[in-house]
Amino acid sequence: MSQNIQPCTVRGYLYGIICAEFGVYDLIPNAEIFFVRSSQKTPTANQTDSLRGDAKTVVRTASDEELKRFSAAEGIMAGKTDEHGFFCVNDRSYQGQLLDAYVCLRSVPGPNQKSLPLEKPICLFLGTYAPAQARIGWHVKLYIPQSIWCRLKRLVDVWTVAGRVTDCESGAALGDVTVIARDVDIVQSDFLGQDVTNSLGIFRIDYLGDAFRQGTIVDVELFGGPDIYFEVKDSGGTTLLAEPPSAGRQIGRCDSGPCKCVRLCVDLKGKEDGDGLPSAWIRVGTAFKIPDSPLALNDFDANGYAGAAKFVLTETPAMRGGVPRKTAGGDPIEYRFLVGNTTAPNNAAPLAPAVFTRIVGAGPVADQNLFVTTQLGELWRVVSYSPFETELITITAVITDLSAGGWLDVNKVIENRFIEMGRNPLDIPLFSWIPNGDMMLVNTHALPTVADVPSAVAAAGQQVPPAARLPIEKMSLRFETRNATTLAALPGSGKVLNSMIVSNNPVFVKLAIKEHVDSGDVCGIIKGAQPHVSYTIYHAHLQSANIHVRSNNFSYDHNLNDPEPVVPPQRLPLSGNTNPAVVNLNRIDLNLPGTLHKCSYLVTLTAHSRRHTGGSQVSLDGLAQTTFYYEP
Repeated sequence: MSQNIQPCTVRGYLYGIICAEFGVYDLIPNAEIFFVRSSQKTPTANQTDSLRGDAKTVVRTASDEELKRFSAAEGIMAGKTDEHGFFCVNDRSYQGQLLDAYVCLRSVPGPNQKSLPLEKPICLFLGTYAPAQARIGWHVKLYIPQSIWCRLKRLVDVWTVAGRVTDCESGAALGDVTVIARDVDIVQSDFLGQDVTNSLGIFRIDYLGDAFRQGTIVDVELFGGPDIYFEVKDSGGTTLLAEPPSAGRQIGRCDSGPCKCVRLCVDLKGKEDGDGLPSAWIRVGTAFKIPDSPLALNDFDANGYAGAAKFVLTETPAMRGGVPRKTAGGDPIEYRFLVGNTTAPNNAAPLAPAVFTRIVGAGPVADQNLFVTTQLGELWRVVSYSPFETELITITAVITDLSAGGWLDVNKVIENRFIEMGRNPLDIPLFSWIPNGDMMLVNTHALPTVADVPSAVAAAGQQVPPAARLPIEKMSLRFETRNATTLAALPGSGKVLNSMIVSNNPVFVKLAIKEHVDSGDVCGIIKGAQPHVSYTIYHAHLQSANIHVRSNNFSYDHNLNDPEPVVPPQRLPLSGNTNPAVVNLNRIDLNLPGTLHKCSYLVTLTAHSRRHTGGSQVSLDGLAQTTFYYEP
């Protein structure tokens, strides 16, 4: 559910951990939040952010004296969580410093989000946090560890059992199955509750203690906990798993506490493993498939040109492929791209990792500028079936989503966007992830590219001198992916493109009427003799060029040819050029064919380089026009 978008210095959510490994938390409403500038040098270690382990181990009760001391501190930020656990605090002087976080609780959420009051308020120190910088302000997630939070739940007699349902053979998550929890009792089993798993196979059942203290005259479990066993049914009502009541008496199930986390597996014959797909970098843009090996170059040649037209890459080509959000075991996956200034032929062995000295989006400012905001995909879900309504959320990665090492974790990107939108991250599993194939856009402008050819190096009709011509610029690229929890490299990591030619320079063009240049009067009327066109066209990767002349009344309309005294017989118009030797076209006295009549004439020079964004070729990037008036 969305929160009202409002100005916040620091925004975030307060969670009580139930099962960190499954991402099951309580959103804590009506809690007072306090942030104080910290004297610590580093934030308290917290593994919960990677969905493993517990929250900060320093969490403790805050004394009255401590509360009085920090409440009088300068620059304190205070706020209160709403019904969704969302908080928003403000201090215009805050600039990202470490913060000590405190929380005061007066109630605990029960089933159906009904708040159950504590006998007396409890205040906790939650540790030292480093809020993440967002596009506007900062955001942070605060956690109360399971050991403390579940004691608070017991105080108000609120109990939760949560877990994950998978296929026993493959480990694939089973979504949209119903999990029913019961407590073994002397006379009869007590129904605790049921829930439908989400797309990750996660379920959660909340209940009050009275649910397992039924069925006998004397509440034999008055001081203990329930002995839980489960039944799992598919959406059609077929039973997939039916545990016997004796399962509730086994170690790990009997006398369960107020926060119980379980793993259930169902034996599904004939099901394929849908997890564990390898990460793959496949293309540069939608147009060019990168080499599979030195023997299978696909859309790149050995020198680094792309496609049959020998395109060069420009602007911000997208690195495309696929990276699963998580491993088969449920660990998040992260990836990054690295750039090398050293290149090699694409039909040679892959370049060594040490060659790639620049990390896209990390390190020096120049390397941070290699990263461009990238739309990764969309989240989609059905909101209502009657009437049929859906919701679509576009997920875009920004520079602050990358780690210090340039690693990008799509799960964190999605979570960051949810928090910035005021959405509850716990709603993410309700959505289906639809990636668009773009993993990261690379800004070729941030490479050490040369400046454009200076305008003054050649006049119309003159050749661009060799000293002013553009060099052939190349880059190499490496893709890496790893398990974000274990940091182990994953299949597909280390894919290399040895050479990709880049260029961000437009075509150099000059155009004039020779008679205007000779007379020094660009507005002079040309009489009698046929006028001549002077032109210069240059680019290191020139594809086509054309000069067109037409009269104002359209009765004269010609594309100009440029016959030469030697083979080949003509160079203008030029079309489809892939010869790297053809980079400069120039002539000072190109004749106009046919008979001209008294009129004004428009001369248009157009030229194209072989620059390509990966999605499409750069449209007209060399254009010059001039006019003249002719009288016979």
